[in-house]
Amino acid sequence: DGLAALRGRATEMPPGTGWQPPRFLAELMVMTEARLLVASGDLEAARALLAQQGPMEALPGFAVVMARLQQAEGDPAAAAATLTAYLDAAATAPVDSLVVAEARLLEAVVWAELGEHDQAAQSLEHALALAATEGYRQLFVDGGAPVRALLVRQRKRGTKHPALVADLLGRLGHQVAGARAAPTSLVEPLTERELAVLRLLPTELSQREIGRQLFVSVTTVRTHLRGIYRKLGATGRRDAVDQARRLGLL
Repeated sequence: DGLAALRGRATEMPPGTGWQPPRFLAELMVMTEARLLVASGDLEAARALLAQQGPMEALPGFAVVMARLQQAEGDPAAAAATLTAYLDAAATAPVDSLVVAEARLLEAVVWAELGEHDQAAQSLEHALALAATEGYRQLFVDGGAPVRALLVRQRKRGTKHPALVADLLGRLGHQVAGARAAPTSLVEPLTERELAVLRLLPTELSQREIGRQLFVSVTTVRTHLRGIYRKLGATGRRDAVDQARRLGLL
């Protein structure tokens, strides 16, 4: 997978050569690894990796990686604060527009999670403006169902980029249709860790006992459960099991 490939790259140089990657490259590899750990659901490892490296706040994309981790940990308010601080600083400094677009889009998602729909709409409009000029469409497509819901709401509210919104909804619509055509897939697939938790939900194990089975903390189990419920559109444990069985995941 991507994480294994990244680690393989990091160890390609034969021992004894004395070669060390430049500091900025080594730090960017750490951030990429942290991003992949968050995507795979290994949140404890991602946070530990970032903590042991020292301050990297000045690196492009650090705020986005940290915000994604905070969101995955179930703290969208912290994610919103991280992104707001980054974007305020970015307004007066030269920055990578792709990173800003990703930050704006993620900010829109977390504001929506917090029920702040006006702020979510403003952030989304900023992201759309960057996509309109720079062509960052894949960011939206990769966002899956949460981004699609934001775009639908934005179209109803009114946007300065109606053609772009229509195009993005068309792309996301094809993604959703493809997911429905394959009964074992979702718009946003479950991670391996979430699947491991899901397989134990039909049992009578408590959350703490599930954690012991998987050698993770109960906090991590609860984080994975929130991800499972959100991705399956479930209201609780029993509903998640029913939905997973209909999808062929159990």
